[in-house]
Amino acid sequence: EMIDRLKSGVASRIDIFSSQADYRTPLLKGNFEMGAKLAFTDTDNDVRFDILKENGFEKDPLRTNHFLYKERILAAYLNYSGAYKKLTYQAGLRMENTDSDARSENTVTLRNYTHWLPTAVLGWKITNDKMLGLSFTSRLRRPHFEELNPFQFYISPFTYAEGNPFLSPERSNLLELTYSFKNYGLTMTTGKMTDNIQQVPYYDPETFMTRYYRQNLQKSVFHSVGFNGSNRLRKWWNVQYYGQISADNAYYFINGKALDKYVLSSYLNGSQAFTLKNNWTIDN
Repeated sequence: EMIDRLKSGVASRIDIFSSQADYRTPLLKGNFEMGAKLAFTDTDNDVRFDILKENGFEKDPLRTNHFLYKERILAAYLNYSGAYKKLTYQAGLRMENTDSDARSENTVTLRNYTHWLPTAVLGWKITNDKMLGLSFTSRLRRPHFEELNPFQFYISPFTYAEGNPFLSPERSNLLELTYSFKNYGLTMTTGKMTDNIQQVPYYDPETFMTRYYRQNLQKSVFHSVGFNGSNRLRKWWNVQYYGQISADNAYYFINGKALDKYVLSSYLNGSQAFTLKNNWTIDN
């Protein structure tokens, strides 16, 4: 009944500008790279809801929202790679500075943060068909526009989702060991994620409303072991398979309570390809 009394309209505009410069040159016995990138994003999202009253439709201030978001990203990186006998190596460092301005009907949120993201990769060629690798990487995921928008998007009369303009970026550090032999591979991974972004439900027993709200969880630690391989059973029949076992431990606060969640999961999958005449193939 409430939905029949509402009408809405959306006007949205997104302007994106980016510029990038890279430089590469031989240095010593390897290659040196450096570069920088600028990215500007201006978003204007105007959502208006009108509710039917006795004298016709009128603006609904509780559901109407005009969200303006400006984001300025400056990124720069240095990278050096090379090889020595059976060893290959790479080391790099990336800097990202984000300056953002988020404005809605009653909220102004200004953010400025800088992250340093190192990378290191080592490879060792044991024999012609055996390879060992070790890598460390840091990654950053900034919250998306829809995750920052505090607008209440109604999924049903008693359920809505809402963004959070105070979200912090999500950062992960990953250490990975790989081993490959002919057509087979084994990967062991361990890592830690901080401020990971999740959508958390909140239920109000007085209004019977469920609110899905984006927030940063404290941290999660994860470990996994994966494998992959392929075999040609016949000249016309090739089989590929891969699987993984992972363990995730997440620490976070919801409704003022500290929670510790442990999840153990696994999967096994595969595919096969049949080669027919005239270069036709069948995959499944």
